[in-house]
Amino acid sequence: MRDDFTEEVKRTLSNRAGSRCSNPDCFASTSGPQDDPTKAVNVGVAAHITAAAEGGPRYDSALTSEERRSIDNGIWLCQNCAHIIDSDVRRFSKELLLAWKTIAEDRARNSIGRTAAESAVGERLLPLLELYLEPLGIVPYTYEPRMPVRSLVLGLKNVGSASAKFPTIRYRQASGLRVDDFGIDGNYHFGLPRSPSDSGWETFRGGANDVIHQGETLKMTYASSLCERPHSPRGQVRELTGQSSFST
Repeated sequence: MRDDFTEEVKRTLSNRAGSRCSNPDCFASTSGPQDDPTKAVNVGVAAHITAAAEGGPRYDSALTSEERRSIDNGIWLCQNCAHIIDSDVRRFSKELLLAWKTIAEDRARNSIGRTAAESAVGERLLPLLELYLEPLGIVPYTYEPRMPVRSLVLGLKNVGSASAKFPTIRYRQASGLRVDDFGIDGNYHFGLPRSPSDSGWETFRGGANDVIHQGETLKMTYASSLCERPHSPRGQVRELTGQSSFST
């Protein structure tokens, strides 16, 4: 038995996305007039983020029927994108779809009351991510007492003029930065999970909770770096900042 959305939920999902596809690479308009002046065309779909029935894409058995059919489990997409996300579940994860929804609703909210020209200007605004390193002090390294370690908070700061979606931080392992897998809260929830990367690189990829709005900082995890020489306050962090790259 499927836990389908009500018509009210479908309408609300469409309205909250501005009647546009929530896929940020699509953004297609999903409604418009028919030749019949009393009717309208709709190519939008209120898609389930986790499947409406067992065996479906991204099905979550932990959800109740009410949770499965609630607006929190829905995303507004065009018909093409609705088909695509269910054809490649590994690529289009629950976390990614939630991030799409966040960005789509944020964009629709910022477009309310604006002219087309003003909205076009807003679409050209871009985020700009900077590496955030908060020094916590220098302590002796447990396994090499003669080599001090600089302790840091690792994160990203958005100094641009728009929200950053799915931020990614990537840097060379040769930088000497060692990341605490337990994360900023000690429970592995440090925002950006590790993902496979090219040999010699370390990569953390963003997800649903990793939308960084203008002026915000996402603190991901704790990190440490061996100093180049005893009591050096800089160490190999300098190489990290030179080799880092970010995507939004």
